[in-house]
Amino acid sequence: MAAVLHHLVGKTRRQSRDNASLAVTHALNLLKPGGHLIIIEPVFYPVFMMGVVFYVKRFVTKVTSNRIQILGKWNNIGAPVVSYFTNEQLEDMISGMTRCHLVDRGIKEKRIGTLMRLAGIRRRTDSTFIVRKCQD
Repeated sequence: MAAVLHHLVGKTRRQSRDNASLAVTHALNLLKPGGHLIIIEPVFYPVFMMGVVFYVKRFVTKVTSNRIQILGKWNNIGAPVVSYFTNEQLEDMISGMTRCHLVDRGIKEKRIGTLMRLAGIRRRTDSTFIVRKCQD
């Protein structure tokens, strides 16, 4: 499951987390006992700014279906609406599920560009979680 969960948006951030959790549950249900699910997600901090990004993008998509360019370069405001999660939220989502076990997680720090820093984003990671479905 690569870079999917943040696209399963609802009307609120809470609904988005519920959608992502349900997707992980369904993916685990497809596995045989002992099978592995690999989840790869981009992660941004702070969580407050990701809430701001979510609601700004929702607002902009009500006005236009196009992306809006900022300073002639950064154009990630507008569609698609996304709801990014923190590493802790993803891990909580997984650990709260029954019949599975978090086997491993990898967090690779990524460089933050100047425009993202100006927008209040302080940290970015590419995160990988490996989950094993328990034996029934």
